This record gives sequence, structure tokens and C-alpha cells, in this order.
Amino acid sequence: MSTIRIALLARLVPCLPLLVLLGCNSIQPGDPGNAEAEVRAAVEAFHQAEIRRDAEALVSFLDAEFYMYGDGERASREEVVERIRTSMPTIENFETEWSDIEVTLLGPAHALVSMIFRDAITERGGPTF
Repeated sequence: MSTIRIALLARLVPCLPLLVLLGCNSIQPGDPGNAEAEVRAAVEAFHQAEIRRDAEALVSFLDAEFYMYGDGERASREEVVERIRTSMPTIENFETEWSDIEVTLLGPAHALVSMIFRDAITERGGPTF
């Protein structure tokens, strides 16, 4: 079984990927079909963790070099992990739809994933965004 880690996630709301760079450490060179399938499986696993609001599963995808930009500020992996762990328990309802998922293999160990997504998040006793 391979390990897939999210190395880069750009989105204003933590945990919701807009642009994800995945590192796949066990893809065999010369087998792009397998590589794409492996990346798509990792993206789906990440999506399912979001739907379940499983903070620890989401955190397990974050690479040691992970960072993200939101509102013009750079957040470290540690900051994002803290946001995920504190925000997930406050979510009452989470609706998300991903479509047009595209995988572009960048090399034997990296892929760029883009998608269109729509979501509605309702916090307990709070607003929907």
C-alpha cells in the first residue's frame, strides 16, 4: 500500500481543497494509468474524510512540508492542523459536491489535482458559509 500526502492546499476554508499537489511515493515509473488511479483514490479518501468531518483522517494527509495561503497569509502545517482539529467539532452540517476532477501527472512522484467544488458549512449555533 502506498502513502499519499497532500503537500499543498490552497483554500480559504481549511480542509477543502481547491488545488492539491499530491506526492505519491510508490508509483512505478512508466505506469501513468496506475499513478492517476492512485491519485484519484487519495483525493476520494480525502473527500470522504471531509464528509465524515474526521479531523485526524484529514490531518493524516498533510505532508510535513504542507502550508497554505488564505487571506494573503501563509499558514504552517502546525497552524492548519490546529484549525482543522478545532473547527471540525464545531461543524453541525457539511454539504459538499466535487466535480470535474482533473489529474495532471507532473512526474513519477507528483500530480496536480484541480476540481470544481461547492460547499455549505453550518457551524453549531452559527452561520452558514
